[in-house]
Amino acid sequence: MRWGMVPLPRDAQSATLTSIEGYFVSSQAQHPDASWQWISFLSQQTPYRLMPTRKSLAESAAYEQRVGSDVAAVARASVESAMVPSPRLVEFGEVWGMIFWRALDAIVSGRSTPAEAMISAQQEVERVVP
Repeated sequence: MRWGMVPLPRDAQSATLTSIEGYFVSSQAQHPDASWQWISFLSQQTPYRLMPTRKSLAESAAYEQRVGSDVAAVARASVESAMVPSPRLVEFGEVWGMIFWRALDAIVSGRSTPAEAMISAQQEVERVVP
């Protein structure tokens, strides 16, 4: 299957929900210098499923070769509008995800047309989110 990736369309303002993973050294670490060296090494690696932590890695040919030019371009464009969600938004996202998957299931199983399923999902979201 051939597929591609492009940035999402946007209006006046765009936002890309992000999550952040990080490395930390405990203040009680027995070998803090070695710990920092290890973190420095890890931060210079191109992760297989995440956007690189360093801008230089994200802009590198190695990253583009690893993920493909279209994926790299979308990842780079997404960083410009990155937004870390609040806990309330994360909770909403989980609820929205369940509602969305139920709607998708209704469409795929033939119980609803896409328009009917999306209208129903919108109404359910509006009931759940004040």
